[in-house]
Amino acid sequence: SRPCRVPARRNIMDVLLEKVKPYVDRTMEIVMKVVVPIAHKCFHACMVKIILWQQIAVNLKIRDDTKIALVVGLLMGVVIIIVLSYNPGEPFDYFTGESPPDPRNPQPVKKVKVEDDGEEEEED
Repeated sequence: SRPCRVPARRNIMDVLLEKVKPYVDRTMEIVMKVVVPIAHKCFHACMVKIILWQQIAVNLKIRDDTKIALVVGLLMGVVIIIVLSYNPGEPFDYFTGESPPDPRNPQPVKKVKVEDDGEEEEED
């Protein structure tokens, strides 16, 4: 008698990874051929500009405390822009001067009674 062979149980993640692997490989190939060289060129260009600006700043006759104030001001500006871009605040209607209602905290709706005109149609 031959022994009964039971197929080994495969982890669902292994099966999914096998199916996704060709797509991941193709995406990584595209990233390495296209995105990395562009990012490298941009990084190189930025570094060149930073070095040029540094050389210009060194050649200028500016006091050290002025340089420190410029750097601190630029850093504070960048931080403020980043914080405001992630936390823009609540919207404001400049025409009415009121904020729109908050959908997370709805206000109760006032019930309005509709009064009938009292006129009835006559049937012939």
